[in-house]
Amino acid sequence: MSRMANSGSAKTRVTVKTQTMRELMFASGGRCAMTDCRLPLTSPTGGWIGTVAHIVAAEQDGPRGNSPLTPKERAEFSNLMLMCATHGRDVDAPDTGEANYPVELLTVMKQRHEAKVNEAITAAIEQDQSGVKTATGAIDTELRPAKSATTAEGLLESLGWDSEPADDISNFVDLLNSVGDELQRFSQLALETLSQLLHIWVQDCPVDPKVGLTLGDPSDRGPYIPKYNVDNRIRNASVFRAGLRELDARGVVEVIRDDEAGTVEYCFRDKWRLKMGKAGYDFNFWIATAYFLHESFGVPIQDWLLGLDFTIYDRLAPPAAKVSWR
Repeated sequence: MSRMANSGSAKTRVTVKTQTMRELMFASGGRCAMTDCRLPLTSPTGGWIGTVAHIVAAEQDGPRGNSPLTPKERAEFSNLMLMCATHGRDVDAPDTGEANYPVELLTVMKQRHEAKVNEAITAAIEQDQSGVKTATGAIDTELRPAKSATTAEGLLESLGWDSEPADDISNFVDLLNSVGDELQRFSQLALETLSQLLHIWVQDCPVDPKVGLTLGDPSDRGPYIPKYNVDNRIRNASVFRAGLRELDARGVVEVIRDDEAGTVEYCFRDKWRLKMGKAGYDFNFWIATAYFLHESFGVPIQDWLLGLDFTIYDRLAPPAAKVSWR
């Protein structure tokens, strides 16, 4: 519908269709999509108590509104997510909404929430049919769709490689997308296990008062996670071990024992290194991309992993991010 702003400039907002609202309710499971919220969006009597949040604002002057998307596209399923009233206000706050919740963060949040809802429903149905309680169903044959990067411009800038020869950049993009090609073939259980390990790693990383979250040196091996930090948080040991076995078989995570130091750690193997040119430097995929996602858009790598959207690496960090590499 069309209305007039207080300043007198015309605005155009397209009303969200009823069918789109139905799709959003089914995809969200009737729960707030904000990470770790999970509040139901209907009252005990069945009344609607949620709100529709736009990823790109409904209008140009709204939070995250500076976009080529048309008014119609802004009202489509892919640009909308359901939230409780509190988080809906936070996301759309005029002064802080865009800074705290950029497009990239909300996109990953929507993908992760809807994937978790779909997984939970699928597991519940298969458990009811088979009588066997499993994490993701009796068997997982789904191929997760990974969205490929085209330029990797944002990630290249963060690594200091944005002025390299075109052929080397093209090879780098191919290398980056090869990671996505492999990750999309992991079972859902393996991806969930990997995401949880990454979550614990990030939680345990120190926070420097001057520079913020410190994830380590991107040229090193790792991440390393003390085994006791993981083991004391495991809810279902058999399911975790099954996911870990696949990660080990695929050459991603291994258990490292140091008898002299008396330590046992989960270690991310150097399976994927981000290289530039034949004689150039190379970087650890997990640490380098975790830095980029966190500093540029506030996106936790463990949440990004469940959506496998490599197009985020094409986008430059916004000026407001004040990233360390500029």
